[in-house]
Amino acid sequence: MNKKGNAFLWVIIIVIILVGLTFLIYYIAKTNKFNIKSPDEVLKTKLRFKFYDYINNSIEIPVDYCILDSSLNKIKCANSSLGVLNQIIVPQNFSYVMYSGNPFSHYFGDFDINYKDVKGDALDFKITLKKKANVSISHDNNFSLNQDINTIILAVNVTNGYVRKPHLCMRWSNRVIYSKLNDQSIFCLGNWQNWTKKTYDLINKKDVYDTLDKGIYYCQERNEFENCKEIEGTSCFVGKVEIPRRYKFKVDDCYYLNNELVSNTIYYYNIEIKTFQPTENDFVKFILIDEDKRLINNKIAFAFDEDNEDIGIEDRLYLLNIKND
Repeated sequence: MNKKGNAFLWVIIIVIILVGLTFLIYYIAKTNKFNIKSPDEVLKTKLRFKFYDYINNSIEIPVDYCILDSSLNKIKCANSSLGVLNQIIVPQNFSYVMYSGNPFSHYFGDFDINYKDVKGDALDFKITLKKKANVSISHDNNFSLNQDINTIILAVNVTNGYVRKPHLCMRWSNRVIYSKLNDQSIFCLGNWQNWTKKTYDLINKKDVYDTLDKGIYYCQERNEFENCKEIEGTSCFVGKVEIPRRYKFKVDDCYYLNNELVSNTIYYYNIEIKTFQPTENDFVKFILIDEDKRLINNKIAFAFDEDNEDIGIEDRLYLLNIKND
């Protein structure tokens, strides 16, 4: 056979080998014959979970829930199923957060899943949610029409549940100069810090920390952020806050009280009221409102309402008539 014939034969052999290899690679990829996994398949975990009452954790409860990744991008929102494990498959090396509830739910709460726990084929866990409380308001101390400045003690009685991020709003009549909450601070067991861990850097294999915006502080023990006007040791002083949208032009001032009011506890608040020649027709109205977490513009955040529906406990009103008690 001449040289040209040999060359042509080799070309045919090489083409046949290449075609054969191409089909073999396609077959292996299609059928996963040798159990070769893609990086995405290797780095995924199935989350399996149920929801329970916080106080009686043997009671399973139905919940509307959403799960978001560490960048607060929505992954899934659904209704939980009773009696079976709810499931979702997520990538590893990311942290996740769940929140639950709807405007008519009797429960609220959220649950953080640390990236270090999201490993293996499956992660099973139970989520406990807190029931919304019953709240009543009263006051101590007599009010005197003969004094320009009076101090009363407002008592907020919380039973059978919890109040999340409560605010106290006030509205007063014409002869009341002001009504204000005195010396209200939020306690953190450790120090308030202006930085927090954000996520895990896969490339450099380390935690990434972010500096917070001015006035925002983080309490690690409570895993909560607060907008503090002043920090003194373990105390965060908040002061007046922006009036919620649904109470714009309906109240004079609002104050943030605390991260949470807990069940079967009475909270006392020092209220200073200044008046000018008041009559028995004058008054101060107190309104206790609260917040819960919702998905807002593809972000999870605290809010007072959703689609104009109150999403916390029902607003509690207390009317103080300015008179000689």
